[in-house]
Amino acid sequence: MPSTGIMLTLALAQLVVTISLAYFLYDANRKYIAMSTPASEIRLPSFTDDELMVMKYLLEKDGQALQASIGKDLNIPKASLSRMVKRLAENGLLAVEKRGRYNYVLITNREYVEKIIRSSNNEKVKQ
Repeated sequence: MPSTGIMLTLALAQLVVTISLAYFLYDANRKYIAMSTPASEIRLPSFTDDELMVMKYLLEKDGQALQASIGKDLNIPKASLSRMVKRLAENGLLAVEKRGRYNYVLITNREYVEKIIRSSNNEKVKQ
């Protein structure tokens, strides 16, 4: 008859295998669901009206502008604009280049920004 140590080791090994299998099946199911979602059902992140204004402004300015000019022209406080630009940059939509004493804000993915603006306009029409 096997000793208690061996039985405990076997039970622990069986538990590890069971948990690994359960995770593998769960993860495979999540990937399958994500891959099978049609592009028309993928939701874009939500953006505030001010963030949408900043993106529209940049589109009108050929994709780049001084951060100070954006704030002045759109009447957005410096701190609020800085947070907005940082959030949009984290989402991969904008980049900030420091040139001397000035920050230039650039659109990094023009097509995606245009899609966001179009979808926000469509949502406003529906409401």
